[in-house]
Amino acid sequence: MLTKTGNIYYCAPEIYHQAHYSKEVDMWSVGVIMFQCMTGELPLYSNSINDQVELLKTPESWNFKNKVKDESLSA
Repeated sequence: MLTKTGNIYYCAPEIYHQAHYSKEVDMWSVGVIMFQCMTGELPLYSNSINDQVELLKTPESWNFKNKVKDESLSA
């Protein structure tokens, strides 16, 4: 749990912004998959890998809660 592995779009912020991480990062990935199934898009996305890593570090810019508000009842 010290390496940066996995597809960046499914990686939890801890993987790129902390020295180590734990198994809880898997719950982030499950959440990304659920969000994608409900909306047809990724919750966080940038064309550049460097920009994606930066996006993971700025939770104040995340807006995916509003995107699933209506979908959450059917889920």
